This record gives sequence, structure tokens and C-alpha cells, in this order.
Amino acid sequence: MKIGQRNYMILKEIINNSMTVTGKELEAKLHLTRKQLEYGIAKINTYLEEQQLPILERISSGRIIVPDEVINQVNLRQLEWENQEVWFSKEERSNIIQLMLLTKQEELSLQHFIEVLKVSKNTVLSDFKRLKAELANLKIRLVYTREQGYVLKGQEYDLRQRLFAVLLHMLSGYGQYGMAAEIGEISKPQLEHIREMTEKIEREMKNRFTDEMIEVNSYFFTLILRRIRQGMVLDKVPDTFRHVAGTKEYMVIKSCLAAEDVNNIYETMYFTAHIQSMKTNSNLEAVAGQNEVYRAVEETISNFERIACVCVLKIKIIWLIYF
Repeated sequence: MKIGQRNYMILKEIINNSMTVTGKELEAKLHLTRKQLEYGIAKINTYLEEQQLPILERISSGRIIVPDEVINQVNLRQLEWENQEVWFSKEERSNIIQLMLLTKQEELSLQHFIEVLKVSKNTVLSDFKRLKAELANLKIRLVYTREQGYVLKGQEYDLRQRLFAVLLHMLSGYGQYGMAAEIGEISKPQLEHIREMTEKIEREMKNRFTDEMIEVNSYFFTLILRRIRQGMVLDKVPDTFRHVAGTKEYMVIKSCLAAEDVNNIYETMYFTAHIQSMKTNSNLEAVAGQNEVYRAVEETISNFERIACVCVLKIKIIWLIYF
């Protein structure tokens, strides 16, 4: 059952402020009339009953009582997704399709894309046609087989760079965090774990990464570690990546990956070069092996440009990293 975007917002506010929320506060914050709020709570209670959960109650003081079962069992991300009321642009649909393909946990049929994008079969097929043309020069192919359904084929390195480009567009451009987490099946504890790992890297390297890049890479690293555990491991990296081996950054990343049961030398080189390509607010200490790392970073950015089909200002980014 759909409850509507406005009622989703009401329920979200109630759950997130369960100890203190009142009807008057909700009316003021969400710009609702008393009747609109009453109707919304009635609609939400119908939904909760269908989910076999206890309903919300309003008491004489104005507070709204929220049962613990509702707080613990209602999946707000899924509910947000189910009650999405906006039309996706062509670019947004392309990003969603690619993220589905790059994070798939099951066989994906045409119907999967129709249901997620909320568009017709012909629209999805048109999106596939545009995506195939876009990927034609990137050594990545969109193919369909009866055994696997729709899938992207290409070198693991190229697929990862494409995944990063998609996440960058979705999270930095559109702020679609809930959508990315839902499609990628990324949990809040997983993101928090990766953020802690990133903070450790910051401390060890005496760097400061921007909040935006920390968020994007929290999603990215979570998905890459999953790919590695599923056997999608790098068997080669660009030659310039080899220069990071033995640097201070390499040893820090090696230690962090070992804690994740990842001990592949190519993966350590890849993560090191990727971390070094992140924008920083400041650099508190000169980077060990700076010239070698510089070349690896430049290679990462060049390959990202090719896969993402965007022009990155190399000089500006490298200046931010090292100065």
C-alpha cells in the first residue's frame, strides 16, 4: 500500500522525533493544516495495520505516541522509494539502470527496470539503446542472456570506474542517497563501518577529505568490497599504479584492507591510488613518495575521465591533493 509522499514525510518526522513530537510541531514544520495531519495519521495507521504493526496514538497533551515496533520495523528508505512521486529524467534513469546492473544480486529482467523506474517497457528499451551507445567507446557492453538476464560486461577496472562515476552523479548531483542505498542494498551499519575506516585513513595520512567525497566513497567502497568478496577481483592495474607500492599511503591502505580480509596487491594499489585522487581540504604533512603517487593519481583521473565521459580539471584536483 502506498501512503503518499506527504504522509511518508509525516511518518518520517514522527519516527525520527519519537520522544518529543507533537501535532502542532508537525503542522508548523511540514506546513499542514490540522485536518491534513489528522488525515495523514489515519492513512499511516491504515498502512501500519496492513503491516501488522501497532498504530500511532495522539494523547491529550498533543504528543504522538510511537510504538517501538514501528520505530524498529518500518523501513523508511524502502517507504521513501515506494512513495516516490517524481518523474526521473533520462540521465537519472540511466544512472539508476547502471547502478542496478553494477550492484545486482539477482538476475535482472526487463520487468525489474520497469518497476523501479516506473515507466513503460518502450521507455526502458529506449534507455537501454541510449546507454549502449554511450558505453560503446568505453569497452563496456550491455548484454542480455537467459542465464544472467541484463548485465554489463567489461574489465573489472573499467566497471569500477563507471560505478564511481554513477555514484558521483547520483549523490553529488542529485543527492539521491536513499535511492542509491536501496538499489545497492547498502545498510546504515555498512556505511558507518566504511566511514570509520576512512577516518582512520585520514588520521594515519594526516589528510582531510571533503564531506562530499567521504559520503560518495562510503557507498563506493562498500560496493567494491562486496564485489571483491563475490570474486570480482582485479588481476591487473595501470602500470603507473605500481609506483604507490611501498609508500606510506600504500602501507596504511594495506592495513585497512587486511582488516577486511583483502590481501591482493592489485587491490591495495587500486585503493591507494583512488584514495589519493580524493579532494582534500588540507594536507598536514608532505606525502611520502610524492612524485610516484602523483603519477598514479594522474592515471586514476585520466581513466576516470574516459569512463565517466566528463572532463576533470586535473591540475586543480592534484593541486588540492598535494598543496
